Amino acid sequence: MTPEMTVELPEEISIENVAEWKQTFTGLLQGSSPVQVVASALSRVDTAGVQLFAVVAQAAKAAGKPLVWQQPSDALKTTVAQLGLTQVVFN
Repeated sequence: MTPEMTVELPEEISIENVAEWKQTFTGLLQGSSPVQVVASALSRVDTAGVQLFAVVAQAAKAAGKPLVWQQPSDALKTTVAQLGLTQVVFN
């Protein structure tokens, strides 16, 4: 079995740092390992951040690569739900 690649999200993902995180996720998705995202510290996420997560989730699904969310924060779950993207991001 291939070991998982784990990424721990910071307290904030927003338009100000979303490009950095896009590069991080792009690198992880190019590898062969499943990706585990630890999101317990994420206390602020804006629309740009949720859009990134939606694209990452769709890309992982298209590549047949498991994307596992560990401890998604309430802030993340609330923002994703408000934007109507729960099924896209978390499934």
